[in-house]
Amino acid sequence: MIEKKRNLFDNDNESISCLNCVENEGKVKWRQFYLDLKDLFNDVNTMKKLDKRNNLILVRVKCMINKLEDDIDQDEDDGTLLNVYLIKLYEWLFEMYVEFEQFDLANLIAKQKLLSSYKFFLPRNHPSIGLLLLKIVKLMNNGDECKKSISYLKEANDVLKVCFKENSQIFNVINELKAVCL
Repeated sequence: MIEKKRNLFDNDNESISCLNCVENEGKVKWRQFYLDLKDLFNDVNTMKKLDKRNNLILVRVKCMINKLEDDIDQDEDDGTLLNVYLIKLYEWLFEMYVEFEQFDLANLIAKQKLLSSYKFFLPRNHPSIGLLLLKIVKLMNNGDECKKSISYLKEANDVLKVCFKENSQIFNVINELKAVCL
């Protein structure tokens, strides 16, 4: 039992190492990561409450995304929890790009990162998928991609008709977007 827990000598027989120390070192690293993430959550929520445009928060979100993507690549487990945090960070990045009126970047994040993640983690007809698809349609209509947005609008309609009644306000939005695209 003790042999399983401790590796007293490394390959060179020069230093002593303990698996418990290595495990604790990893826990300290993750603990610091979660504390940093919690601070970022608080800062983003404070920014939203104060309605301020803060480029520093945007940079911090991008840095945390890069760190998290690296950690997911190196994670030996399935990384599900890390992926959930990554999705939240991409949602914030998406919202910030929209707020800063960088619609092309927001559209890119929504299509390439959020939509595929939502479709992987959520049930096929989850309302979050339908609402994200509507956001993508709106962003595409701001640009030159109105005709291309029709497929996203059709998919959003198919998802949302399972979730909402036919007389729901969401279908008024869908019809307005359909009128703009056609």
